[in-house]
Amino acid sequence: MLSTTGSLEPYLSRLRQEGGVDALMLATDRTGAELALRELGRLGVHWTTLGGDALSGIETNGALAEGVRMSVAYLVDQRGERNAQFVGAYARAYPGERPDHRGAAAYDIVHLLASVLGSASDRRGIRDRLARIGGDLPAFEGVTGKIAFDARGDVPAKPVVIGTVREGQLVTEPGQ
Repeated sequence: MLSTTGSLEPYLSRLRQEGGVDALMLATDRTGAELALRELGRLGVHWTTLGGDALSGIETNGALAEGVRMSVAYLVDQRGERNAQFVGAYARAYPGERPDHRGAAAYDIVHLLASVLGSASDRRGIRDRLARIGGDLPAFEGVTGKIAFDARGDVPAKPVVIGTVREGQLVTEPGQ
């Protein structure tokens, strides 16, 4: 809807008139969220704004994105030695940039596959070994958390963190 909608003002105005709005969930991409945030600002509305990882990068929009909350699989300020190693490697590869969930997930995938390739060499062996991770093989401890596959090949216990845009950075919500 947002990619073809030039304005959300009628919808936002209606919500404001109806009252009782505590938060606005932006189930959209970054471009759609930027449109909604600009129009909220023009209307003088200050609702808590929530989104998912499709809003990645919105923190670079300065005041427009201040306070936006996002659910993501990874935030750069997470604690732990594994994350510190990843952030250091990322900084060396991409000077001046901060990693996000996409970089962290790619890092995990490469390291997970590398651990499997040490004991399997053909397609079937690799697939079978991956399927056993979190079953009869230990879960893989990645930058984005523990990776353990279920019988359907999903990772159901994958952690999600809530980040808030603060001064141009997406930071972990306190208490996580």
